[in-house]
Amino acid sequence: GRVSRGGSLNCTVVLLKDRESVMGPTEAKVREVRDSVWARRMFTFVTLGVGALLASLLPLLFGLWVGRRLMKLADNMDEIAMLQFNNRKRQSTMIKELHHFQSSFGKMERGLKAFQQFVPQAIVKTIVGGTMQIREPMRNQMLTIMFCDIEGFSSICEYADTEALTNVCSEYFEMVCNHIVRRNGTIDKFIGDTVMAMWNAPNRCDHQERDAIHAALAMQTTIFRLHDTWKSHGDPKITFRVGINTGPCLVGNFGCSYRVNYTCFGDPVNVASRLQLLNKHFGTYICVSERTAAGALNDFYFRRLAKVKVPGRDEVEEVSEVLCPAQGAQEVDYEVSDELILSLIDMDEKTGNEKRFDTGKMMLASNDHEFVYHWAKADPAAVIANARAYEQAYDALVAGDHQTAAQMINKRRHGVQDAAWDLLQRQLERHTTEGFGKWDGVFNLNDGKSQQDGATVTPRGTRD
Repeated sequence: GRVSRGGSLNCTVVLLKDRESVMGPTEAKVREVRDSVWARRMFTFVTLGVGALLASLLPLLFGLWVGRRLMKLADNMDEIAMLQFNNRKRQSTMIKELHHFQSSFGKMERGLKAFQQFVPQAIVKTIVGGTMQIREPMRNQMLTIMFCDIEGFSSICEYADTEALTNVCSEYFEMVCNHIVRRNGTIDKFIGDTVMAMWNAPNRCDHQERDAIHAALAMQTTIFRLHDTWKSHGDPKITFRVGINTGPCLVGNFGCSYRVNYTCFGDPVNVASRLQLLNKHFGTYICVSERTAAGALNDFYFRRLAKVKVPGRDEVEEVSEVLCPAQGAQEVDYEVSDELILSLIDMDEKTGNEKRFDTGKMMLASNDHEFVYHWAKADPAAVIANARAYEQAYDALVAGDHQTAAQMINKRRHGVQDAAWDLLQRQLERHTTEGFGKWDGVFNLNDGKSQQDGATVTPRGTRD
């Protein structure tokens, strides 16, 4: 320092201290604040990044979820297009639009499910699949037509209880339609108690005659199982007659601008209907035309009944009865158990009554022709032998060999009640008592209002 004139001393004091002790706390605070800012910035950046990622993933995940739901609905729609209706559990959703779509889809499914009960399933499939046009013109096609009619339905309706009749008819139609569809047939329509079905339309059927006859035999056999159920409940018993014919028919959508019906019509359809009626006169249950029998000749045994001139047609039709499958009914699934036949034999032995069976060597001696089909399952040879004897007698009668015909008719199996045999015997009696000459083998069928003895089937011949 130095002394001034006034005697005062001027001096400069220098205080020395290390920087760390002076600036350390401040710099630490600054670093702390800076780190905090960077941490917050990083948190903000990370939060924004995660939010942006989630914001971009959520729509994707949501889209995938909705897409899976829509794909499931699309698969369901494909199944419905094939008329495969499953009991699907409806899935709930909070999305209004998706909920509305599922609701509309359910209504469509219920509508189509009901629709196929009014229209044959095969036709619905072709319409839904786009292979059939509503305005598609009718075409000429070879078809096999079946008519199936309940025997004595008017009398059954007169005396049967309404509720019981409803139950029986429901089970009957369920059984008939099931066998028709299983054998590739298409149910055309219900005409009162008659079911009309066709084969080879709309879907191609390579063995239409065989499939139609298989369906008829399956129906005829299954009805016996239902008889037991109906009897146990006190319900009326139903039997039926079947007529089958094959020929060229017009088939397609027929109708007007606001309603059409996929159906067929033509002379073969009328013949099939008449064949069904002929069962009543010949005492048979399944009558087929010559063309139908020719198409399944290697698959079944037939009995050639006669040549018949039906009402409304000038052409004579040869009629045959279906007996049983050629390979033996035991090899064909007709949904009838062997125990049923065995129980009939066992019941006969236990009752001690006049035997209706003869250890498989005779046809069932009963006026109830339906049991022949059961017996054919166990011993078709008995039925076939009776059929061949009938055909020999018929041919002898047509050829004018009345002596041989008389021998065959008199030697027919004892106890067998057969209206066809009775017709031959009646024709033979006409020759001997009324002076009829050579017979051409043709029966004239009148308007179908039959009498008890079946006299409406009139042999056509010439007088001596």
